[in-house]
Amino acid sequence: MGNNRSPHQSYGGGDGGGMEARVAVLETKMEHIKEGLDKLSDVPVRLAKLEVKVDHLPSKSFVVTAALGTIGGVVTLLGLLQHLGILK
Repeated sequence: MGNNRSPHQSYGGGDGGGMEARVAVLETKMEHIKEGLDKLSDVPVRLAKLEVKVDHLPSKSFVVTAALGTIGGVVTLLGLLQHLGILK
């Protein structure tokens, strides 16, 4: 009737089942997992820094407007130089 073993009694009959080796492998794997999680712990900080940098980038409309303004200025300057006879 029921289980007659105490909670501290071994079920494997010593180390015949390779329990120590299996535990060692699991401990090694857990260390690798902890190292991976440590690397991920700074992700929120890095993401926040990236968001701040992106917020300071010029918008697409600013870049287009600046490019068109520059092109317009160069064309106007070339036209003026040609009109003055400096550029033929």
